[in-house]
Amino acid sequence: MTIKQTSMAVMMALSGVLLADVGMADVRVQSQGEVKYVNGGFGLEDREAMRAQAKDFNLNLSFSEGARGTFVADVKLFITDKTGDTVLKLDHAGPLTHVRLAAGRYQVVAEYNNRTIRKSVTLDSKGAGWLYFNWPVQEEDR
Repeated sequence: MTIKQTSMAVMMALSGVLLADVGMADVRVQSQGEVKYVNGGFGLEDREAMRAQAKDFNLNLSFSEGARGTFVADVKLFITDKTGDTVLKLDHAGPLTHVRLAAGRYQVVAEYNNRTIRKSVTLDSKGAGWLYFNWPVQEEDR
């Protein structure tokens, strides 16, 4: 094997390792104050792992763009309680975010590409709810 062939083989092997690492599901539960959450959903393995965990959280959020519902990330997410106190703030949410909150009424604000969507949700102690955030594609995004 020549040096060039060896170099190519090493590069291909390393890129395979790096790609495998990117595709691995890493959906660890994190916390911010009293609030527990998981955030991610990049790649099929990640999305499947997140969907399997969704039942453990009472607020499940999905972020997408356009008529096809293409998943998006880097969403600025703010969740406030009925008194207006911020209970969760993420600068890079999505494409899926699952949150465990106390029963009550919340305002969920999501911002993507300087466009904001606001939704209210009331959570009880049973079951889980989904909120879907979908931004229309802007002309300059095409």
